[in-house]
Amino acid sequence: MTRVWRRSTLLLTCAAAITGLGAAHAYVIRQGPDYTGLPLTLDHLFDLAATIGLVAICTALGRFTLNRVRIDFGALDNLLFGTAIGAGLLSTVLLALGLAGGCNPWIIGVVILAVAALSWRKLSGVPALVSEALRSMKPRGDERG
Repeated sequence: MTRVWRRSTLLLTCAAAITGLGAAHAYVIRQGPDYTGLPLTLDHLFDLAATIGLVAICTALGRFTLNRVRIDFGALDNLLFGTAIGAGLLSTVLLALGLAGGCNPWIIGVVILAVAALSWRKLSGVPALVSEALRSMKPRGDERG
């Protein structure tokens, strides 16, 4: 399999999973607060996927900002500081939107998508950064106690 084929297959699989989880989320919202069963589990998976996606967007925005000011750390520090800076920037933008009276879910979604588009190149590198940061945390042979 070529690399392009694998990447497009992964993107289509992720899109299908997000669509299915979104449909389960919409279904559970319509059913009310006392709903139980498999769709409720899928709704929780939707919440988890949305949280992971938002953290990835914050990380990408923070790394984009750190690169713009020409600051570079190791993998773990890039991940941690990038996430913190990105979350701070995104929350500041959302706070300004709320204070200006634009706290509509559609507008917030557009802002988050615009931030994701702004930092797209960094967003595609977040999984590699996470695995590199996890590898850097493993103790080496001479560091075990």
